[in-house]
Amino acid sequence: MKTFVKIMLAATIVLVAGLWFSNSFKALNNQADALEQPTEVIEQPIIEKTKIEPVKKTPFSETIVVETAIKFEAPLYWAVNDYGLIDGYSSTEELIEKYYLEFTEEQLARLFTEDFFYNEADGVHVTASASPNLIQTDRDFTITELNENQYQVSQVLYTLDDGETAYIFVDYIYDEVNNNWNIAMINYQY
Repeated sequence: MKTFVKIMLAATIVLVAGLWFSNSFKALNNQADALEQPTEVIEQPIIEKTKIEPVKKTPFSETIVVETAIKFEAPLYWAVNDYGLIDGYSSTEELIEKYYLEFTEEQLARLFTEDFFYNEADGVHVTASASPNLIQTDRDFTITELNENQYQVSQVLYTLDDGETAYIFVDYIYDEVNNNWNIAMINYQY
């Protein structure tokens, strides 16, 4: 019986090895046949390069001066009650972030809100003080180009009897990200 098992075991090994080698040879022959076949050229679609036009820079104008001057001081008149509460803003930080930073540089927005607004539990309030000297949109002003991305607007605030004149100077800088002009700084000369 041992001999019979040995013979069967040897026959199984020969059979498995033969099948394995025949499958290997078939696979190699198929690969060789595939290499001899003419290859098909697959054409890739041509992707056209599209030219992305840069955003056309908004030109600086009197309209920008008037619109931003009105927007800049508007919250001073938004009080909805006798205590100066401004509706819609819970903090001066929110007023800066959601309103002033759309058209004002951050440093100026913070200086202005510190001077004219304060926080209370019910929201933002306007400080009960004199309104600031800002560009008066109904009076003449002068626009001076400092460079292609910076303009200065000047206006006579008042002239005293002795001839001394006070001026306001508002600097605007171009914001490339949002394609608009921001109020950057307000200075006075007395």
